[in-house]
Amino acid sequence: MSTDLTLELINPTGEIANYVQAIWFAQSHKRGETWLPSDGATGFILPLTGTIAIDGEVLTHSVYMQSTATQSRKISYSAKALFCGVRFHPGGFAQLQHVQHPLALPEELTTLAEKLQDRSDFLTFKSLLAPSLNTLVPLHGSTYYTQKLVKLLTAYVPLNEAYEQAPLSARQLERNMKQLCGITPKQLERIYRARQAKERLQANPRLALSQIAQECGYSDQSHFIREFGTILKITPAKYRKLIECAQNHKNIP
Repeated sequence: MSTDLTLELINPTGEIANYVQAIWFAQSHKRGETWLPSDGATGFILPLTGTIAIDGEVLTHSVYMQSTATQSRKISYSAKALFCGVRFHPGGFAQLQHVQHPLALPEELTTLAEKLQDRSDFLTFKSLLAPSLNTLVPLHGSTYYTQKLVKLLTAYVPLNEAYEQAPLSARQLERNMKQLCGITPKQLERIYRARQAKERLQANPRLALSQIAQECGYSDQSHFIREFGTILKITPAKYRKLIECAQNHKNIP
């Protein structure tokens, strides 16, 4: 995260944690940019003050719904900007939307954004969200197994092994995940394989790319470099340099 930005974040607990991975509030000290992760998930952003843009497109509405993140995206902000939001797990928003949960209703989110105009801080944001976070979510059997598959893939379990842990057919799981997450299990596996490779580089920038490719299940180094660049919008070599320059406050996507 950029040093130009103060980010406050909590991970919810209880039942809602199956659907929501993070609640966050950001305040910029000067103009800058950072990266939104590629994690196969969705979320919403509430731009409160200042100018916020994603991949160069300025957010003009009070609520910005993020599409399924299959690639990293750059978020830019002006000085003294305030913006906040909720990040769902892959498929989490669709499940909440299906049962008309307050966190997935446009009118509820618009009202939330309006209330934050009166007082814009993290404590107020959490307080306004509290009733929604405590709302129970009914869960159906097929959704349960799809959710379990998502959890396995995001924990870097290979797809063929993850399929074996659900009583549904691979075709049914693929259809259910496509409906919930907007992407297939194979696409989600690709995203998290790239994230796993990124974590390997962060932990040890001196690791050979060929070793990372082998450890993360890529067919070869070329395949690894191509997938890493497509999903994370940066090559492994450039990412390695950013890590090595982290002490100079470089921003790492």
